Amino acid sequence: MGLSRERIVWAAIQIANADGLESMSMRHVANVLGVKVMSLYNYIDGKDELIDLMVEAVFSEGGDSDPRPGRGWRAELEAAARWEWALYSSYPWVLEVIATVQPPLVPSLLARFERGLGTFDGLGLDPVTTHRIYLGVSGIAQGLALLRVSEIASERRGGGISLSQWRAVKVPAVLEELGTDRYPRQAALRNSPEVISDLEEIFEFSLQRLLDGIARFLESETGQSTFPSRF
Repeated sequence: MGLSRERIVWAAIQIANADGLESMSMRHVANVLGVKVMSLYNYIDGKDELIDLMVEAVFSEGGDSDPRPGRGWRAELEAAARWEWALYSSYPWVLEVIATVQPPLVPSLLARFERGLGTFDGLGLDPVTTHRIYLGVSGIAQGLALLRVSEIASERRGGGISLSQWRAVKVPAVLEELGTDRYPRQAALRNSPEVISDLEEIFEFSLQRLLDGIARFLESETGQSTFPSRF
């Protein structure tokens, strides 16, 4: 198979998935593809452009960028947040690239953001408000994804434990050693199985509570109940 921009991009993605973005370099990609590093520059200007193309590739996997008619704002936001959450689990390096004040403004990322803003079309909200709401929902996924990405990095290094394992074993042991009377509220959680949750459960709980709050806000802004739109 001949060299192509697409092959270069997906080789870089595989490296970043396996070893982290810091391990991805033009030379590493060339070695994986079995070509000379200078041959890559016939297709890509350098590492910065390659990272942009990697983001474009994985965001393009999201499919249709237009909201589904009649789906409702809540279902749209749920779908968007879950898609973003799944993205960071599948491609953990992406969080490092886009959760910044200067993310790569590639077409597929912009299309997904445009879809998110379009969720509120027809509700009479101003553009600034819709922008804030959508970023808040995306922030739930990105914030908890920091823990997920940390889990993945720990697993990659070997010998790491999950958040639920940490909460079930390490935290109670430390509280016992330091004295549970010093941290009574945390100690009270030791025998609660609900607190030993994995990140999927925490993400879903947090997402639903945020959406409940948005529903109340929209109701106050429009004077109409928006709760039925989740079903």
